[in-house]
Amino acid sequence: MKKVIEMVKIKKAEYVLSAAWKSQWPQETYPEMCLAGRSNVGKSSFINAMLNRNGLAKVSSTPGKTRTLNFFNVNDALYFVDVPGYGYAKVNNNVTKQFGKTMDEITLALFPSCPKEERDRIGYLCFNYENRLLETDHGVLYPDVAQTLESLSQKTDLYIVSNCQCGYIEVFLKTMGLRKYIKDFLCFGQTQVPKNESIRLLMERNHLQDVVYVGDTSGDFDACQKADVPFIYASYGFGDIPDPPRQIGAIRELPALLGL
Repeated sequence: MKKVIEMVKIKKAEYVLSAAWKSQWPQETYPEMCLAGRSNVGKSSFINAMLNRNGLAKVSSTPGKTRTLNFFNVNDALYFVDVPGYGYAKVNNNVTKQFGKTMDEITLALFPSCPKEERDRIGYLCFNYENRLLETDHGVLYPDVAQTLESLSQKTDLYIVSNCQCGYIEVFLKTMGLRKYIKDFLCFGQTQVPKNESIRLLMERNHLQDVVYVGDTSGDFDACQKADVPFIYASYGFGDIPDPPRQIGAIRELPALLGL
């Protein structure tokens, strides 16, 4: 009993590191205690109370303040891990405005004072790093994505048009095991034209007429209007589109909306 009491007595509690990817986790293989829950319910405050260390885990009244896995060493025996909350997270408007844009547009918005050559170099480094990272540390799909794409692919052809750079779609589909469901794709890195023109190019290449585009940003919506293509708003994504013509709250709702 004395050993048990000694184990739970907090002699040491310190911040170790923050990690966005598995490759960044601590090398030590201590047991981990993770606190998960909705945004802004007090997970960080709970860690501070449990460890009796005010200010150890950063707290905020802003939902979604915790963006990474934050590791705290307790007694050199285990890790307390503060994880991002699920549900609503308040994101800086300057960041969300860049979602869905081309790399050229993003670097111009973030580094307006840099010469174009320097912006291009930054963009190149970023998207290459992103592709390499995605190959080893896979992202997380929204719920039911794989199952829904598999079901839809048995009834209709599926395509992707994106503003990403060359290579991203290929790496994403490969690492997520989704390539077999997608018939064709096109991106800004290949075409160097606005998304509405890329949509029309993909349609022409595959002799498509009756199509619908599912997206989550105002850029997607605007591109569909210019391309004269029906649009379905994925409200669970990053963007905010007032009064969309049609919308889904989860991808599993898509087959029913399409009548498939």
